Amino acid sequence: MTDAARRAADFDQLLADYLADQLDDAGCAMLKERLTEDDAALDQYLHAATLEAMLAWRHGRASIDQTLRPRAGSASAWRATEDSRIKVTPTLLARSPVDGSGASPRSVWYLAALLLLAAALTYVFLPSTPHSELPTPHSATPASFAILSDLSNDATFADGSLPLGSDLTGPIQLTVGRAQLMFKSFAVVDLTGPCEFQMTGPNRGTLHHGQLEAYVPTEAHGFTVDLPGGSKIIDLGTRFAARVDGDDQCVVQVLEGRVQFVGADGVVRTMTAEQAIAVAGTRLLTLSPGDLRLPVLGRPDISPIVQSLVRDPALVVYYDFNQLNIAGDTLLNLVPTRPSIQGVIHGAKRVPGRSPADDALQFDGSDDSYVQLDPNIDYTDLTLMLWVNIRQLDNSSSGLIMSDFTDGTVMTHLQVDRHGNLSFQSAPTAKPFFDASHLNCWVQVAVVIDARAGIVDIYRDGQLFETHPARDAKPVHLGLIRIGNWNARDYRSQHSLHRGLDGRIDDVIIARRPMTAGEIKKLYDAGRTP
Repeated sequence: MTDAARRAADFDQLLADYLADQLDDAGCAMLKERLTEDDAALDQYLHAATLEAMLAWRHGRASIDQTLRPRAGSASAWRATEDSRIKVTPTLLARSPVDGSGASPRSVWYLAALLLLAAALTYVFLPSTPHSELPTPHSATPASFAILSDLSNDATFADGSLPLGSDLTGPIQLTVGRAQLMFKSFAVVDLTGPCEFQMTGPNRGTLHHGQLEAYVPTEAHGFTVDLPGGSKIIDLGTRFAARVDGDDQCVVQVLEGRVQFVGADGVVRTMTAEQAIAVAGTRLLTLSPGDLRLPVLGRPDISPIVQSLVRDPALVVYYDFNQLNIAGDTLLNLVPTRPSIQGVIHGAKRVPGRSPADDALQFDGSDDSYVQLDPNIDYTDLTLMLWVNIRQLDNSSSGLIMSDFTDGTVMTHLQVDRHGNLSFQSAPTAKPFFDASHLNCWVQVAVVIDARAGIVDIYRDGQLFETHPARDAKPVHLGLIRIGNWNARDYRSQHSLHRGLDGRIDDVIIARRPMTAGEIKKLYDAGRTP
């Protein structure tokens, strides 16, 4: 055996003994010497420690004993084992348990273990004076508080792309997808876009908007998240979730262990597992775990067609009527790039939707029952889609999606007259869209303007109902909208034109492009009641 081979075999045995906790003081001194003078040995140690943590995470200790222990004198055993590490790499960013499933994100603790190993290695084995040749994969600046430890495939940041391992300090704005941060304290934070989070210290951050879930090991006891309005969460171990909807609305849920919630009034409240509270202005509400729902991109019950839809850059509004703000008076827009287009609820009541697990809004037919929003966009192509359950048609017309019109020529109005004819832009269908068989049941309505083709297609329950000629292709402004109503006296002082809907509405979609017949049919199939 050559000297180089003997030296490699000796190091392999030292490394195996160290990871098996069988290395004596003399051996530790020899290992430290090799790691401080030989970069290749240091890299080999990191690979071996990483693989050991992976196998422990995936299969338990028995797998380590069977797989990682090389035969004495085997110079290739560690390197062969290292090559297999790709096969056992776990998937980070496990599904968030904010929906009450209680699933534990094992990968977060695996990652924490790896970083703890690296930190221990740095403390124990690196020399007290800097070594110019040592690799520094995460050489953080003094102001760095965390690293970017994982990303979902669709993660997008407002300030451009961030590579894995990036040192982080200050604010981070995640517009789409999910991102995982590891603080220097080893606290782990999962962000779900759209979200704005700011790192303010090695064991502290501020959630300005959106949703996070924090995993806090013993080393990070006291990890703190500040919230708008002056309240904060102090973790006492081990896992909690938080969501911020506005300047004075937030919700906190404890998933494991305990936290202290410190209100703006300075009152400290200790919360334990499965407890949840919400703050809406000066009100403090107690919630059940079911009141916290995952964003649409993180919910396993959402169909793939809807998952794809919310990523469509042409999508302007998607209200699923399940996602409301903490106060329960505003529909949240699930389009990640347009979170500010929220629907303010006036007079309508939250009721069961198309299934027991689904919510909808009930409109009572009066002038005071509607949802108001302001997309403030111009369009030539357009898709309007919603589900509606009409109880009766008492008014001359019942508004579904009714926009203000600023140019005085084109009204983006989708409504039903008392005879059941569906009317869009003042052009009614030639035959009743809602006959007796389509009252008191859920019906999918879709209207598609294709300016290039010069047509308006009207769909009922996923099937083409009628085609009308489109108006001229000049851009039309889509301003203030009322869902379920349009009180004409607000615009033209005509007190007789009441447009209140007597019925329920669910799943409203507005897109600035013509959806295809296939897309509309898939959305119908995904949303119809079994």
